[in-house]
Amino acid sequence: YNSSFKSWDFHKAVRNLEDFLVNDLSNWYVRRSRRRLWDEADSKDKIACQTTLHEVIITICQMMAPIAPHISEYIYLNLTRNSVHLSDWPELDYVDKNLESSMATIRSLAEEGRRMRIEYNRRQRLPCKKAWIVGASEIDTLYHILEDELNIESISTETNIDKFQQLCMKPNKKSLGKKARSELPQLLSKLSELDANKTKEDLISGSFKIDNYEITDEDIIFDNEIKEGYSSSTTEDGTSLILDMSIDDNILSKGLAREICRRIQAKRKEMNLPIEDTIVLDVWLSKGNPELLEADWTWIQNETRTSSASLNIGENNKEESFEIDSNRIYYSVKQ
Repeated sequence: YNSSFKSWDFHKAVRNLEDFLVNDLSNWYVRRSRRRLWDEADSKDKIACQTTLHEVIITICQMMAPIAPHISEYIYLNLTRNSVHLSDWPELDYVDKNLESSMATIRSLAEEGRRMRIEYNRRQRLPCKKAWIVGASEIDTLYHILEDELNIESISTETNIDKFQQLCMKPNKKSLGKKARSELPQLLSKLSELDANKTKEDLISGSFKIDNYEITDEDIIFDNEIKEGYSSSTTEDGTSLILDMSIDDNILSKGLAREICRRIQAKRKEMNLPIEDTIVLDVWLSKGNPELLEADWTWIQNETRTSSASLNIGENNKEESFEIDSNRIYYSVKQ
């Protein structure tokens, strides 16, 4: 930002500041800190978050003062009771490069994880039981952020990515076509029935025959692919993320609880309920829904500040409802 200002490249300076304000501050830090700021008590963590946010905002006001003098003055004056145009130009004097690098890796992994979920067609609120990080060092203290971002129950470090991969083979149709010609479909069918690991061992030893056709290493292409039930992706810096995509009753219950909670929170907002107000909650699950475990039902009540609740099986067409995986959930919220 400073270098752009000194070179009179104001457009670039503003774009950089906007990118920081929108992506780094608003979409990451503030969004990640909402629970800290919602804390009713003035805890050390809440005060630390507020102090950091205050420092960042007044610094942004100082940086944008030359190009947006009025709005920066208004905000700065309200926060400090001084004029931004009488303040010193901010200097960069405290940077934890290791922390910034680790957080950048976590954010890259979060982006990859969201993309993997979309490609796997897995709902955002349906948890993953476990995930593994391969190729990154000294970021384990930030795993809790990634767990929250990607709705993962636990993340651990792994050094061997091969345990999540399996050998697969594909026929080289061009090479095989020259040998088999019109009988290529039958040959391909028989090749598809072979075990990839055994076939590779046979080819290392030399060659083998299928219906009098000699199969050599140029006829088959070997590659590694992720095992069934897992999904993987690698960031630009070479860090890999592996997600366990398996589903069990516990995962289904947690996913259902998060979907219900989101609707109830939206209803609270629609009713303009203060955060400290409690509600009376009734929920009806249709017969096709997964079982909502007691721990997850309790979690819903705590998250939505419910003082009285009932969980029912069946339909209630008089109440509001939403659909998850073709199954309908009915609910009623009262102050």
